[in-house]
Amino acid sequence: MKTVRTMLACIVFTAFFVQAPLTLSAQAEEAAKKAEQLSKQKAELEKAKEQYVIQKTRMEEHKERIESHRIAFITDRLELTPAEAQIFWPVYNEYEKKRHEVTKDFRKRMNLEQRNIEELSDKEAMEAAENQLLEAQKMLELRKEYHLKFKNILPPKKILMLYDSEREFQKQLIERLREERENRRGIEHRGDQKRPGKRY
Repeated sequence: MKTVRTMLACIVFTAFFVQAPLTLSAQAEEAAKKAEQLSKQKAELEKAKEQYVIQKTRMEEHKERIESHRIAFITDRLELTPAEAQIFWPVYNEYEKKRHEVTKDFRKRMNLEQRNIEELSDKEAMEAAENQLLEAQKMLELRKEYHLKFKNILPPKKILMLYDSEREFQKQLIERLREERENRRGIEHRGDQKRPGKRY
């Protein structure tokens, strides 16, 4: 009887120590897989952050180029003297900043860039229409405020030329952006044509 018990104990003992390394090995393999997945996720996250920084930098550079062209365009059209430019641009830049804030706030509240008018409910459509009127009213009040400031800086004809120059620059900017977009589409289309098709 004692011999049978001893044999059973040996079997259990042996089975435990044979199974233990297998269990530890499986756990180690699972841990290695999780570590590899985490490493890949971290690499993808870092890549996404890098792409975001690059895109943001390009947008800021693009914005700065537009700003530089706008300053040169208006300065040339108005034929500002150095004395006029020194006083005018800080006031005008302040005006532009406030105008941008009004537009940004309007878009944030609306958040309808990706929505079709047909998809809106009557309540949403009415709210959108009233918000547009509200934005136009704020813009008009802002324009009146800075019109008075411009009167203290520029002669009447240059103020009128300023408003004409703003419209002309905006028109040229829209046309230029449209051309750039069409050029990009043309390049992408030519690239698609060069790609080999499926072979059967």
